[in-house]
Amino acid sequence: MESIRKKAARGVLVYTLCIFMAQWILASLHSAVGAYQTEVISAYALEDSAKGLVSSTLSLLTIITFAAVLLLSGRVQKSRMLLFGLALAACSLCLIALKGVERSYGLLLCLIAFAGIGCGCIDSLGSAVLSELYPGKGSVMSLYHATYGCAGLMMPFVFGLLSGKGVFGGLGFRGAYAFVGMLALLPLAVMALGVLPGYREGRQGPARRVSPGLIGQTLSEKRLLPVFASAILGGMYLNTMLVWTPRFIVYGHGGAEYEKWALACVYLAITLSRLLMSLLKPNMRKTLWLLMPVSALGLLAAIWVKQPLWALIFVFASVFCCAPVIPFQVTIASDMLPEKRFLITLLLMFIMMLGQTLIAPIIGAAESAWGINSAMYLAAGAMALSWIAALRIK
Repeated sequence: MESIRKKAARGVLVYTLCIFMAQWILASLHSAVGAYQTEVISAYALEDSAKGLVSSTLSLLTIITFAAVLLLSGRVQKSRMLLFGLALAACSLCLIALKGVERSYGLLLCLIAFAGIGCGCIDSLGSAVLSELYPGKGSVMSLYHATYGCAGLMMPFVFGLLSGKGVFGGLGFRGAYAFVGMLALLPLAVMALGVLPGYREGRQGPARRVSPGLIGQTLSEKRLLPVFASAILGGMYLNTMLVWTPRFIVYGHGGAEYEKWALACVYLAITLSRLLMSLLKPNMRKTLWLLMPVSALGLLAAIWVKQPLWALIFVFASVFCCAPVIPFQVTIASDMLPEKRFLITLLLMFIMMLGQTLIAPIIGAAESAWGINSAMYLAAGAMALSWIAALRIK
């Protein structure tokens, strides 16, 4: 019996490590989208809402995959869906290195769409599985989401090294995407060799099968409505900061010398904030009420200041205050109805990704019409409205 328990514990540990590695891949891809946003716009001479199509395509296929994962829950093992997502992401991202992608924006979007399916498997299953394996442990969820920030902090500098001589030298954004695809091979191999052969799903048995009726019933739960509203608006804010901060600093404040630090600043704020919250373990609801308005005000200050360095400092403060929102909301919502923990986590992440998908082309069109500084008011407004919705969480 003792050996069986040890084997089960090792299985849970390996599965957890795979989920954390998959989160690293997800963050690396999102980091590449933000880091190479300006290069992609220049390479394809993009205008208006087309500027945000890479981000929107990635998010759109991610949320479609969320819906598929919901319907497959209880019918297909979660570990197998995660394995499929990692394989698809690895293949599609590696193919972006092909020469023809440089000449065809449509081909790039097609491959990004396939990568988005992989991201959907990773993003939906990661938080949901951890919420089952470690119920009520907000610190584990914060550490998991801190991994996202850590990867996003490091990868822009790794991409910078890739731009020199070597396998990916001269490929630019295509090389960065291909490198992320190669990174995905590591958790893919661990999943295939270490998890699937001997691991039985979860500690709580197979997931309950999800039907459209059950989804509709959960979405209509009055207790969850403020969380869902806050999540979609928070997703709008977060996507804007992850994708558009470099252009905000460079073109909005003339800070070309800070371009390589812009995304690093955003991801550093995410990492430090979530690590701090995992250590302090504060009251989650009261912390959201306190930090979210400060986040909105911080972004407004970043828009108003003239110096790019100060703008970057206020961006850091804004993102730092927003960073705990996602893991806290996931934990709060899943604890409201613990018998639906997996479904609620998936729905919450789905709704947040919907916000990310909707905002990207809107920001691109707003930048073309009024400039990037004016476009960032949309993100500040989204965070303010997200806070108002969070005040109704009981």
